[in-house]
Parts: sequence; C-alpha cells; structure tokens
Amino acid sequence: MDDPWDWDADRLVRELCSLDRTWTPSSNNPKLPDSLETRLREQEADGYTILTYDEGELFDALGIKILKHTSTFRDALTQFRERSQKYKLSQIKPIDDPSTEHTIVSSPRKQRRIAPTAVSDESEGNQGDFVVNKLEPHEGPEVGSNIYDPTPPRSSQNDAIIAEPARLSVPDSAASRGADPRGRKRRHSTNDTLSPGSSSKRSRGREIIEIPSSDDDDEAGNSPDELVLGDESADDTYGSEGATNNEFGGRYANRHINDGDWSRLCRLFQCLESTTKLQPPGFSVEIFAYQLHAVWWMLTQQPLRGIQGGCLGDAMGLGKTVEVIAAFAVFAMMKTNHEEVREFWKYGTTTEGRLHLAEQQMGDETQCPSQQTSPYPTSCTCVRSGDAYKIATTMPTLPTVCVVPPTAMRGWVAEYGKVVDTMHPVASRLKLSVAHEDYKKDERLYHGEDQVKGTHGVAVQQEDMNMRLLIKGRVGLASKLILVSRHGATKLRARYDQMRTNIADGNGKSIKTNLMGAAFIFFDECHQYSGSPGNPTDAFRLLDELRESSFKQPLAFAVSATIPMAGPIQLANIVDHILKSKFLQGLDVEIGGISNIGILKDRQTDYRYLLDRLGRATNSKVKKEIDKRRRMLGKLEEVLASLVLMARRPTDKFRGEQIGDGSREIVVKSISCSMTDGATQDAFGRLAAEVRSYVTLTLQKQKQEWEQGGRVGPEPSERSVEINLFGGSNVRARLSGRSGHAWTRLMRAGVYPTLARLMEDGLIQDEDLHHGTINPLGAQACKAYLAQGRAAMIEVFKKSSLWQCRRGLAQESTKFTKLCDFVDDMISYRSKVPTADDPGPRDGTNVRHMIVLADSPCSAFITYMQLAYVYKEVKVMLINAATKHEAGASDSGYGRSQIIEDLNSPCNETSPNKILVSTYAICGAALNLQRANYCVMMEPARTTDAEKQAAARVNRRGQDMQSVTVMLYDDRNLAESVRLSRRANHEEMLSWNDNEIPWDTFVC
Repeated sequence: MDDPWDWDADRLVRELCSLDRTWTPSSNNPKLPDSLETRLREQEADGYTILTYDEGELFDALGIKILKHTSTFRDALTQFRERSQKYKLSQIKPIDDPSTEHTIVSSPRKQRRIAPTAVSDESEGNQGDFVVNKLEPHEGPEVGSNIYDPTPPRSSQNDAIIAEPARLSVPDSAASRGADPRGRKRRHSTNDTLSPGSSSKRSRGREIIEIPSSDDDDEAGNSPDELVLGDESADDTYGSEGATNNEFGGRYANRHINDGDWSRLCRLFQCLESTTKLQPPGFSVEIFAYQLHAVWWMLTQQPLRGIQGGCLGDAMGLGKTVEVIAAFAVFAMMKTNHEEVREFWKYGTTTEGRLHLAEQQMGDETQCPSQQTSPYPTSCTCVRSGDAYKIATTMPTLPTVCVVPPTAMRGWVAEYGKVVDTMHPVASRLKLSVAHEDYKKDERLYHGEDQVKGTHGVAVQQEDMNMRLLIKGRVGLASKLILVSRHGATKLRARYDQMRTNIADGNGKSIKTNLMGAAFIFFDECHQYSGSPGNPTDAFRLLDELRESSFKQPLAFAVSATIPMAGPIQLANIVDHILKSKFLQGLDVEIGGISNIGILKDRQTDYRYLLDRLGRATNSKVKKEIDKRRRMLGKLEEVLASLVLMARRPTDKFRGEQIGDGSREIVVKSISCSMTDGATQDAFGRLAAEVRSYVTLTLQKQKQEWEQGGRVGPEPSERSVEINLFGGSNVRARLSGRSGHAWTRLMRAGVYPTLARLMEDGLIQDEDLHHGTINPLGAQACKAYLAQGRAAMIEVFKKSSLWQCRRGLAQESTKFTKLCDFVDDMISYRSKVPTADDPGPRDGTNVRHMIVLADSPCSAFITYMQLAYVYKEVKVMLINAATKHEAGASDSGYGRSQIIEDLNSPCNETSPNKILVSTYAICGAALNLQRANYCVMMEPARTTDAEKQAAARVNRRGQDMQSVTVMLYDDRNLAESVRLSRRANHEEMLSWNDNEIPWDTFVC
C-alpha cells in the first residue's frame, strides 16, 4: 500500500473530499467542510504536511472549526499516521551516524591554531589541520557620523499611550538566553549597548569562534491562520479587517521625503536633485523618484536608523514589485562594489583599472577617484562617510528571499527580467531562482540542490554553554534572489539542514545545523497570510527561525497595499521582529517608545470600534468613547507609523509632482442589479425567512436567559442578535440547521438567483454546486476548449445538470445581463479609433480584454459556461482551484501561468478578445493583467480592499487604456446586503446600518 507521507494534493482531495477513500470513518455520517478541497489546493498541502503539521494550526488553515468536522478529520489523520511508515520513522529520535558526518578544514591562509571548538564542513576550504580564526571586532559607522536616532523625542502624550502596557515580554527562548546562565546569551551584553550614533568598536563579551573563510566579509556589527480563501459556504474575511477610507498611519506614514534626506539619496545614487526618474547602471528601466525613495528607505532602514525592517504599503499599481527587485539589485551590486574595494585595500588589486580611496581616511573624502567610470548604481563604498559604505559593511552578505503567492511567481520572474539588465557586466552576475515545484524542470530558474549548496551561509559558533551555531555571510551570496511560496517557506529552510562534526566534542559527535541565512526577507501580499506573532504562518515562521539562527538578523519587510487599510495589527509581525532583533543585539527593546506588540492588538480593537461607529454615533457616551479611542489610535500612528510604514497613494505629490498618473487612482463603481419580481424572488424570500426564523428563536432564547439571570446588562434586542450573527466573518458557522443551509444557498445564488428556485424544486441539487463537482468540470471544459475546440468544451458542460438550465439562469440574472453589456462594449472597440484620452494597447491594435471575478466557485463556473456558450468569437478561459499552476506535457497549455501569459500577450488585428473568469481568492490579487482593461466583479467581495485589489489587476502603472472596474450587487439578496452593511464605503447603498435588518425587503 502506498505511504500517505508521499501523497500529493490530488490524492489528499480524493481521500478527504470524495467517497473514493481508503480510510474508514468511525461515524456513519462523516462530515468535512465544503471548502476543504479549495483550501487543500490553495495551501499546496501534501501528505508530509498533513501528517507533521501542528493540528491546531492545520485545522485553522483548512477551515476545520465545527466539532463534527474536527472529529472526522482527526479520524482520517489518525489512520493516515498509522499507515505511514515514513511518519513513524520520523517520530524516532535519530541516532548519530558517523557515516553522515562531514569534517571540514579551513584554508591555511591567515590561520591561528587554537583548541578545536568549532564544527566543520568539507565543502569549505582545503584538507589539513582544522584551524579557526577569532572573530575580529566589528566595525561600523564612526562616532559623529550622521545617523538618525531611532528613538524620537517622547512627549507626555506619547508616554500616555505607551506607559500602561508592560515592557516586551520576551519569548521563552529569548528570555532564557538573557537570564539563564545555562542558556544562550544575548549577542551583545546590556552594558555594551550600541546606539546608532556611537562607535560600534566595542567588546563583544564572550569570544565568538567561527569557521574561517577568506570569503567572509561581514565587517560591521549589527546596529542596533494562514488564511486561505475558501468557498461560499465559509464567509471568511480576506485575512484582514474591513477596509476604511481612514487608513492607519495617516499623515504620519512615509509618503514624502524632506530636503535633507533627498540630498542624501541623490548622493547615494549619484543623481541630480532635480531628478524625477533615473535609470541606474545595471537596470533596464527607469525608476521613478518616489520609487527611489522606497529603495533608499529599505536599504538604509537598519544601517541608518537601527530598525530591522518595515512595511511597504504603497497603493496597488504603484510598482511595489519594482521597488523590491530594485532594492535587491542595488544591494547586491553594492556588495560586489565593496568586494572590489576590499581587494584594493588589502592587496592593491584594481578591477578594470579602477582606483579607490585609501582605507584610512581623514574624513573629508567624498568622491571615489573612479566614480565617473564606475559600473555600479551607487556611490562607491570606498567613501567611508557615505551611505553605500554603511550599508555594505552593516548588512550581512547573504541572499535575499521573497515570499510570493504561487500565482504571482511568473509575474515576478517576468518583472525581474524587465528591471535587471542581464547584459550589464555587474548586474549579469545576479541570480534569480525559484523554490517551487512548478519550476523543477527549468534548470535555469529552479532552486535545486546545487543552488541550495551554493547559497549556504558560513556557520560560526558562539562560545557559551550551548555552543549555538549562527549563520554568517560570505562573498557572492548577496547576488542571489530566491522566490518561495508562502506555503513552502520552512520546507525551503529544511533543505539547508546539514549533519556536521562538532570538533569540540572529543567523540566527534554528529550534530544537525542549518546553513540558510538571508539579508532581506520580503513578504509579498502579506495580508493573505499574516497570521500573528503568537500563531505565525509558515512564511513568518521562517522569519522567526532565521532571526534566531543568524549572526546578523535579516531585514524583514511586509509588502501589501492592504497594510494601511487593515489597521495597526498588520504591523504586528514586523514590529515583533524588530523588537526581538533588538533583544538579540543587546539594545533597548523598543521602537518609537513601544516595547510590547500587545499595544497593537489594543489599538486594533479601537480601530474596529471606530469603523463600526465613526460618523454614525448619536449617543453622547458613544461619541465620548469615539473621541477617546481616536486619540489613542492617533498617538500610536504618530510614534510608530513614521518609523516603520511607507504608504503612498496615486494622488500624493512627491517633491511637488503627483505620483505617476493621477488617473491611476483605483475607483470601483458599484452597480445595483436587483433581481426581478416573480418565482425566483419568492424562492429567495423563503430562504431569507428560514434565516429570520433563527434570529427570532435566538432572540427569544436570549431574552429568556436574561430574565432568568436577573436582568443583568442590556436587554437583548433583535438588533443585538443580528450584530452577533451577521456582524463578522463566517456567518454560516453561526447559523445552524435549516437556517445555515439556507444561508449557503443564498450565497451560492448571488449571481444567478434562479438557482434558489431550481434547488427548491429539486431540479438542481446542492452537490451540483459543490466546488468538488464544478471545479473539476470547469477545468476539464477549459482544457478541452484549448486542446480540441468549442465542441469538446460543450460536451464537458453537458455533464453538469446546470447545462440544461443555462437559458433560465442567464435570462433571470440581471447581473449576467449587465456583464454582457460590458462584453459588448469591449468588443465594440475593435472598430473604434484610439484617442488621446483612451489610447489603445501598445501592440497597435484596439483589441481589449476582460477579467471577470466572482466570490463563489459555482458563480465563476456558471459565468464561464454562459460566456463561453454565448460569445463564440471571444476566447473565454477559466482559472479555478483545479487549474494547475503550470501546464504539464498532457495539459495542452492549460495552466494558470500559461493562461495569464496568453492574456498578456500582444495581439494583431485577427486576435480574439479574451476573457478570464476566476474568483477573488485565486486571481483577485498579486497578478499583473494590464493587457486587459475591464474588470467586472459579479458580486461583492468580503472587503472593499479585496475589490480594489481585484481592480488593480488591470488598473496599474503601465496601463495605457482607460480601465473599467465595476462591482455588481443585488440589494434584494439578504446575504449580499449583510456583507455590504459591514463595509464602511458602501453606506450610501444601505439605509439600515443603525437599525434592525428590514426583513420585509427580503422575506416574501
């Protein structure tokens, strides 16, 4: 029998989401969530993950919350583990095996014999006696250098917000290092604290011993529920709080740059202060001034301000991907520059005849003698007073890691190719690799075993009671950029595990160490997998592990336009990393006067309170409370946002010029598409009546309990019950029995109301709309169309009972009628001449494309079926959870990456218009689809920010055509109306935010 350890996602779906299973449920009526298949595929789950993951986190990630579901899943998991021999072996404590040991000796160059106290690895150095070098004192910015004090002056108002919470409660592992004499000590002692403006030449406490390497150039010391979107039956949020027009950070976030900093930036990039855009050496594109600001801010965040990361929250379409790639490229080439300078200082060696300033400088040297012929994008690192030197000597020489959504990886690879000049003598040495199975066959890009070995850091050993190994950089590693999916982050690190010989142990005991390190870690679209510091997702668990195992902690940046729209809690992971890094560095554990991330959680409560009440409160006590919470939130913004948050908007002005094209501001037009009277609306009314009956029964029960409990607290009301049931996410989980079933049907029928009547009449079964049924059919239909043509596609559609009902579904859907209007408008441009106000695509045609997004998989499937049938001359494609990321040899080009590439490819006059149909969960973020200019959202997303993210797929920098971005809603659909009522910027649509639900509108 095959081992569950080796199962892939398809096998797991078969075992857990179908009757074709090989395990035996204990219950006669086993139940698992409808969204399980979607979540398994989106999480890229496999047998290894399911068997070894922490059960609590596993259940959260897969949406398993109801006791019945938990019991069934645990039943399956127990049987899988019992059957898996590999799992059983993994639970046995490994025995030291001398055959796995690697003994490494160093190069004889500059050796100092000491008692063997380090581990070794034969991959480094030459054979011979094992010798080590004592770590030299780190050197960093000199006394008197112009470095910012990371702690701003604190006013009494600031003290008010930070005085109440206790100082940072350091995690157990960290606390033990500082207090327990048996534990690992802090990297620097508390008596040895380095402020960013002071000399970094200081005693390092206990001696640190390293494995010697002539390549190691780390010269300076350190300054200072995975939430995956499920199907319609689980009304989850998008990993963030509801959006608001009042973004967190406000005027305090980094949106502008002062004259002094701009001058400093221009000195670094060797450009005029009048520069509005710049193409630095090694780049194939021009970088706008505001993007240069982001690059400079990220590169100098630690070297100049002593802050170990930040949050990049620029608006959708402003080029955050370019900013991140540019930061990596500039950093990598800066490190290469410094390798050249070090060779000159050490041996007098010149590269292509370039001379440099002497290592010992008087302090007034500001220009490299070879600056005019330099191939590097910044001022030369031989100028010790310059920012380039500070960055190159402070940051570790280690790779950059980008955590990227799987659907966005192809876009990142393409963007890298656009930004970095691969013909440039220095930039050509930079190397991009992708740690994802979809790239396994691409030897040029896949981060395989050779790439893993080539990016090993150097292990150094700290001489304390634990003799912990820390990872340090070496020459050449900074030129590596590694892309990894958010689900594969810790798996990537596991590939860096090595068995090594501890020479300090007289018996030559074999120990396991991990050789992965990073200078920067970027978390793209982090709002999708933010988790929390106490319950980190896989991506942020990687950050925790690298921070603990690194000699110099990595710089971490969260990257998402959602960050400022989702409240202060979105900063928690980064602030937590900053505080814990400061602890390891022996510095004061605070940032902007804040020493405990609990403050962010408290202020998030205030943020949500204000979202619910701001602008609608009439009660004087509530107004007083609103004012109090606004002051508290405002103080946090003032002391923290300017230090860790950069968030620009298209309407912002940067040095007097509006950022990019002001027309790129993303506005989603909401269009009411109310269902018509008749049998369909009556069926909806009966479903709404089922939900209302549950509200009534709940109210009666709560009133009875209130009476029996002595009338303590406010009397329950219909409004209070409705807020509890409908005021947050996952409404379906709070409704039970018939009412919960009715809610699911309301959600599934949001775009095609006829479904409610068809299900009531028994012509369509709930199973027909289940994602386990429709996703495989949709994938088969699209694959058949691409491989064999329209007739083959229709034969697949006929397998669904929905095919026979297609005419009624289309005729009674006002949303589909409105969608057809937009499709017709898109097609009409083929015969129109482009204008100055609305130029055509860059390929010279006027052929336009569209992306159509739904919230539920069944809405996406029916929309795809309808469009593909009605519009014979339009190329309609579908991406759902069953669509592979990359097409295999037998897939006829049907893969997510291939479809996206097809949509973005240039057209000629005979090319068809193209429409991509998908869901918010799969294609609503992280994709660049700017060859299309229409985005039609068939139903409200769970948050307004999710809609803006979706619109930004077509409305972004580089888009020449006028974008059409609309969202269709039905105010006679109870489920959609409840969703809209929770969204701050849809108040104009609804008049019942402060009162009970107007049931007469929905109940027949």
